[in-house]
Amino acid sequence: MRALLLIRLLALSLLPLALATACAGERLDSGERPDSAAARPATERLWADVAGIFLRGDSEAIPTVYTEDAALITEQMEIRGRAAIRANFEGVYSRIIYRSFEHTTERFETDGEMAIGQGVFGGTTEAKEEPGVTTSTSMRYVIVYKRQPDGRWLFHYVVTLPRLPASAK
Repeated sequence: MRALLLIRLLALSLLPLALATACAGERLDSGERPDSAAARPATERLWADVAGIFLRGDSEAIPTVYTEDAALITEQMEIRGRAAIRANFEGVYSRIIYRSFEHTTERFETDGEMAIGQGVFGGTTEAKEEPGVTTSTSMRYVIVYKRQPDGRWLFHYVVTLPRLPASAK
């Protein structure tokens, strides 16, 4: 319970920093930087690539959606760098098969070079040791995307937490 609280505090503490980074820079009169209109569709294409990678269980391809110095922070661990992220997913894919994968972006902001997204992802998995037995997963995320010199958008900082019920309004 204490670890979950610390992770939530970390995610909340990263959010203002990520928003400040993503929104820094001189803005045009329209309020958008020249490349910002293309950012969201590009990150949605990135998520489509991620879905394919998860459904194939492709640990060789997973590092290609992260920056070289990316960080992946979950409730259980903090992983830094493509090699460590690849090793993590190699272990995941050795134990489970993704049968479905869904993703929804709920909030998105960018300055054209960095972007921040918040949303949910999840799907149905099957344990390799228990064929036919499936489990549904749903995670919340806050992601800082970083635009690469070649124009691609990649995951730079990823913070995920189990999806909790919405609070009463």
